[in-house]
Amino acid sequence: MTPRARSSGTLLSAVRSLVAAVTVLLALAFLSACRPGAAAGPTVRRQDSPRRAATGRPNIILIMTDDQRWDSIVGESPGLSPAAIMPHVQELLVGEGVLFTRAFVSNPVCCPSRASLWSGGFSSHHTGVLTNHYPNGGALRFHDEKTLATLLRRRGYRTIFIGRYLNEYEHLTRLLPADSPGLRGGYIPPGWNAFIAYSRFPVDWYDYSISAGSSSVDGPSGGILLPDETAAFDAFIQDSIDRGFPAPLARGLRSIDFGRKPHISEIEARLSSQAIDAAAEEPARPFFLILSTAAPHGPATPVEADEDRFPDFAYRGRAWGEEDLSDKPSHIREKAKKFDDIHAGIARHRKDGRSPDQFYGDQLRSLQAIDRTVAELVRRVESNPQLRERTVFIYTSDHGMQWGEHKLLGDKKLPYEESIRVPLVIRMPGVPKGVISQMVASDLDLGATILHLAGYSEAEIREDIRSDVHSLLPILRGEQRQLRSHLLLQDFGSSKKRQRGPAWVAIRNERWKYILYDTQEEELYDLRRDPFEMTSLHDREDQRAVIARLAPLMDDRGLIISQPEWRHPRLPPASPGRGYRLQLQAVGGEPPYSWFDRTGKMFSAPPDECTSGLPPGLTLGQGGLISGIPLKSGCFQFAVVVEDSSISPQHGGPQSYARVGRIRVRDAE
Repeated sequence: MTPRARSSGTLLSAVRSLVAAVTVLLALAFLSACRPGAAAGPTVRRQDSPRRAATGRPNIILIMTDDQRWDSIVGESPGLSPAAIMPHVQELLVGEGVLFTRAFVSNPVCCPSRASLWSGGFSSHHTGVLTNHYPNGGALRFHDEKTLATLLRRRGYRTIFIGRYLNEYEHLTRLLPADSPGLRGGYIPPGWNAFIAYSRFPVDWYDYSISAGSSSVDGPSGGILLPDETAAFDAFIQDSIDRGFPAPLARGLRSIDFGRKPHISEIEARLSSQAIDAAAEEPARPFFLILSTAAPHGPATPVEADEDRFPDFAYRGRAWGEEDLSDKPSHIREKAKKFDDIHAGIARHRKDGRSPDQFYGDQLRSLQAIDRTVAELVRRVESNPQLRERTVFIYTSDHGMQWGEHKLLGDKKLPYEESIRVPLVIRMPGVPKGVISQMVASDLDLGATILHLAGYSEAEIREDIRSDVHSLLPILRGEQRQLRSHLLLQDFGSSKKRQRGPAWVAIRNERWKYILYDTQEEELYDLRRDPFEMTSLHDREDQRAVIARLAPLMDDRGLIISQPEWRHPRLPPASPGRGYRLQLQAVGGEPPYSWFDRTGKMFSAPPDECTSGLPPGLTLGQGGLISGIPLKSGCFQFAVVVEDSSISPQHGGPQSYARVGRIRVRDAE
């Protein structure tokens, strides 16, 4: 993952070379996310009489919020008790289910985290979704032929999706085949009886479009775009009902007044409730419902009734406003420079003028509608005897975010606890309520857990589906299994202006967190003594043995990335008439690598001062060598993709990574 300028070698060898220079000793903290009264230890549960265990395959309701910090439900809530923030979630899910107090995501950014879960538990390097945006991420990179939807549909489940799908979902319509059934108003991924998604993530929660439709398990379908194609709704939706779209959901869509749109969370509540109504009409058939909410992601607009909740909210918890950042990497120190000006009112935090405290308060206020939706879904399930004893509720988020810790405001994509930790609660018939403090990877392990619930055996998940991870069912059922001794965490960087930052890989175990960036900067924290990550010990000479133990855990076979010079798109200059040679390099994956020129096929136009493509006279060989004699001067911007020799168990292709390069050809002085 750390791209180094070298002709051979891997991230692992690079890390080992760092060990000779720097090593550190740290201790992990139990972190303060346990419910009051929970004892320490790998697994703690309170034995109460549970509901009768479900017979047959259960219904599964997965509620996925967006950007929700783990401590907004349990533990050290920012100036509020957990029950005050989401009382229904606290009472009906946490109070009646199993709370995982140390749940993390392996890649803490929206699209990669969701892609890992939607796929059924595959790491980012196997899904190919490394970042939020194309060409290294976004919906166009997601292979949707093998997902929870297709796998559960093949086991007889009715599958329903409502809410936010993946970043850049709106671009998927270009992939629809010409003979695809339905309209062209939206792309309906394979495997969904009912798919209702925002056509693009709305910046205004009272102004949005919805793509809806039904697909087969074998391929995608065209959908209808509402409100744009409302005139075609009746004919389209009847055809969709004939292909499996639940009639109650169709009635719910038909009832929406797009001339006076309800708040986006009210739409989610209405449609998810109607999905339960559809299940009640056919109770013998198991259903799988994903409710993927907009809240509490920005703009974090509360419904009108919640606007005055939590007045004068101000977060000052954990490492908020940390003064001494000398131990942090350069990009963290750079990001933190605006903190004081923003809190002094000199600089704006958001374009709408909201201060950090106002925005984070609005995030909590926006969660109130989700809390009520949870209560309504539980009520509908509980009121139906045929659903009550065979419905599993799962509540989680795609990642967390920084609320001022280390002077970082609203940042994600970071290896710090506030970004990587998420709420995770599972309420399951036959399972006693309690607390589990094992480390779990929510974006990965939940995929295997859902497959296991749906009737796939652990052997099938491991050997046939070849999921990367572990089902949580055994520990939910009381088997004292230790799922993992450590977590491998990663982020593949981004060239987008608002998300720009280096790539990193981290190891978090029961005591340590070691972070390595592609800038070759490091951090190391003793989370037991320093749970808020205030003091990095990476430069302590007396801690060399600890890094030596952690470094080998950074298995780089799944971390393909190109060389560090490409953090900036300008490569070594050339001169007209003079020979030029540049060997491109990559790290991770499974060599040998293959390189391809993708200029014009994958990337937008270069800036005005540059010409698209390699300089005339230069070529890119499949082995990654750019060579030749430039014919004319100028600025030239091109795109390359490197592929390794591995085969992904999720989509059957290699790992790949794309980069933009820029070569300036100047006359010799």
